[in-house]
Amino acid sequence: MLQLAVIAAVLFIAGRALILRRVLVDHPYRARALWTAIGGLTLLSFFAATYLDAVFGETPTNLTAVVVEDAIWGFTFIVLYAWIASNINVAIDADYFHQDVLLWKRGGGVAALVALFASYAVVSLPPWWFTQAEANIANEVISVAFTALVVYSTAVLVISYRRIADRRIKSYTLWVAASIVSLLLLIVLPPTIGFLAAIVWVLGLYQSVGSLAIKTKVLPK
Repeated sequence: MLQLAVIAAVLFIAGRALILRRVLVDHPYRARALWTAIGGLTLLSFFAATYLDAVFGETPTNLTAVVVEDAIWGFTFIVLYAWIASNINVAIDADYFHQDVLLWKRGGGVAALVALFASYAVVSLPPWWFTQAEANIANEVISVAFTALVVYSTAVLVISYRRIADRRIKSYTLWVAASIVSLLLLIVLPPTIGFLAAIVWVLGLYQSVGSLAIKTKVLPK
């Protein structure tokens, strides 16, 4: 029931972001609204992927199950990276001096991409290629790589946040960072309390969309 409520909230936020995009003028704001809607799909595909894990098992035993799970998890990985990377690039560009925070543009972003898709490649291999011991090691490596990606991305966003002059992009970046951290918590926390991270994710998406809108109460009269 809670998952259905979260999914409904994400669909509402995605719709609101797309509607807002139509009335925004500046390209950075329009692009952020679009990517917020796309970022919401990450949560929906994550729920779909975990549901398929429950249906087929986390270690599927037939080729059809492997292909289906790989497809939905692959979409989740691709959208997740694109959403995070696009937000980092905008945050860095919004810095007046365009400083390359933590070497993101000089190899850090590429390294994060390689780590993410190397993890995806390992988890996508048919489970019968591994012994149980090898599968356990692979899972630990994937967890470390994914956690490192989230921590690194969040650090770049937080440092960039302090240097952004544009107030709307600054507020947007803060809420995006909160969403990325909540995604990590959603994955690592047990299901009994993981729903709290999903709520923070939805709140972060909602607030990030709202931060792009012009508040009528501050318009000159």
